[in-house]
Formats: sequence, structure tokens, C-alpha cells
Amino acid sequence: MTFISKAIVDFSHYKEKEIGKVAGIIGNSLTTNAGDFPGLTFTGAQILSKTADYMAILGKPIYASRTADLANERKIMEDALHTNGMVVNTVANGDEVLLAKSGYPVTHPPVHHGALEKGRLTAKPTENAGEIEFEIEGVLHAKGYLVCYTLSSDTETDPHNWKWLWSPKSKGILSGLNYSAEYKLAATGLGTDPSVSFSDIIKRTTQGNG
Repeated sequence: MTFISKAIVDFSHYKEKEIGKVAGIIGNSLTTNAGDFPGLTFTGAQILSKTADYMAILGKPIYASRTADLANERKIMEDALHTNGMVVNTVANGDEVLLAKSGYPVTHPPVHHGALEKGRLTAKPTENAGEIEFEIEGVLHAKGYLVCYTLSSDTETDPHNWKWLWSPKSKGILSGLNYSAEYKLAATGLGTDPSVSFSDIIKRTTQGNG
């Protein structure tokens, strides 16, 4: 399947200040290049106006209804960006030049990095009973991490067959474990390649209850 670049039309993941900057770039770009995008629901000037309303509230000191007011203005701005973005994608149809002229952030084809390297797992019990804090190091291009664990008394040696925790970050905490129990753990990074390479197995003992 051929990948087609598109303008990003979902802005819900942008932080408060970031979305204002992005919307400003889009508004200015659509103003300058309006002739390239016929059929826009909102003009570049209207996008800039909605962005200014949002940024004005963002810059105000805290007041009783600020959170609600900010959320309302953000929704108005996001809806306008989404609506115009759909038009941009229809007009551009994957044309990188037109997409760049729109000012919208653009999706890119996924990069295949092949099998990921074997990482190094470190872990230690937390101060809380039944918890182990972990960190996976040395895995480039990982999209997430899999931490596999089981009681040391388990005779199963393959981490594939242990309990597991998926983590979007290389650091985290395993919780809900048995108290004062020794566990064996192994971890791997997950990428675009389906193969996995587990770290060396380590053993750690959780804290007891009091």
C-alpha cells in the first residue's frame, strides 16, 4: 500500500501553548496561500482570530471559570483547524508542496528500523510492598517496551510465557506483586520489526507489608 502524506487534523495531543503556535502558523499560511486552497470553510484570518481568542485566555491570570473558558475556546479553534484540514487533504491529495504551503503539520511514512538491539534491564523494589521499579536502557527506536515477569519458583524459562506489562516509556513500576517474593524479570523494546530480543534475566525481591 502506497503511503500518502496528509495534514494532521487531530490536535487534541498538543499542549496548551503548542497548539496556539501551530494554529498561528496555519492561519498565516492559509492567508498567504489562500488561492491554493479553494473551498476552505474558514479563512486564514478567521483561524488567526480564533487563535487570538484562545491565547488571550491562556495568558490571563487564574480566575474561577478560566479552565472552562479555555477549553471552550480551544474546542472552537480545534474544530476550525479540523474542518479546514479536511479540505486541505482533499485539495493536496498527498502533494508535499501544497501540504507545506498549508502550514499544517504533516504525517510521514513509518520508518522501518529492523530488529531492535538487546537492551539492559535494571530494577529494584520500591518502598511500597509488592512493587518493583524498572528501567530499560540501550534500545534505540523503540515504540514501547514489554516487561515480562514471574515468580522465581516458576520453572518456565521463556519470558514469552510469563506475565507481562506493556509500557510506553522505558521507566515504570510493576505493581500488584506478591509481598516479600522473589521475581525474575526480562524486558524488550518493541518496534516495527515483529522480532524481539529480551534482556538478560534478573531477579528482584519485593518489599513485605510492613
